[in-house]
Amino acid sequence: MIDEFKQFISEHLKSSGYQVTDQPNLPGLRGILFAKSSTKIKTGFSKSINYYFFTDWDYDLLRRTDQLKQAYQTLSKVVNQDFKVARGWRMTIPNIVLAVVSTEGFDEQAIKYALFEYQSPFIGGEVGQTVLFDLQKQEMYSYYPFGYRQPGSIPLGVASKELWDLFHRFMPNGNSIQRK
Repeated sequence: MIDEFKQFISEHLKSSGYQVTDQPNLPGLRGILFAKSSTKIKTGFSKSINYYFFTDWDYDLLRRTDQLKQAYQTLSKVVNQDFKVARGWRMTIPNIVLAVVSTEGFDEQAIKYALFEYQSPFIGGEVGQTVLFDLQKQEMYSYYPFGYRQPGSIPLGVASKELWDLFHRFMPNGNSIQRK
């Protein structure tokens, strides 16, 4: 099922102009798909570039939340190498999503992390979140609750909506679970 999901996501992101890499070879990370928006996305006063890194919860992260957190930190370091401007001075920021896929479900700790943790642009010159895709339960877990005002809310919402739209097209009976 993960292969079908990966293929579906890959085709749709490519058709939306993303640069897509299958089985990406990023330093310190194993993944199934990496996608980068080829254009800057206007998000309020600034612009962002979307980076989606898809990884397998069961195989790549060994079903461990500490590995999930470490994967986000490693992804952040890799992505930020694309930016030459110091983090605090950026007018274009990376919008990073660690997209974790499973056919076996997630533990409560991983779900809480996805629902309640995000990266604020005022702290590190980036915005980011972890999104979980439970293919067995047909559920997507993400931080962003629409209509909630906070630093970085526009790019968080753009990424969450784009990924939800793709997930919902892949699994029409799927559910989006967001922080309340």
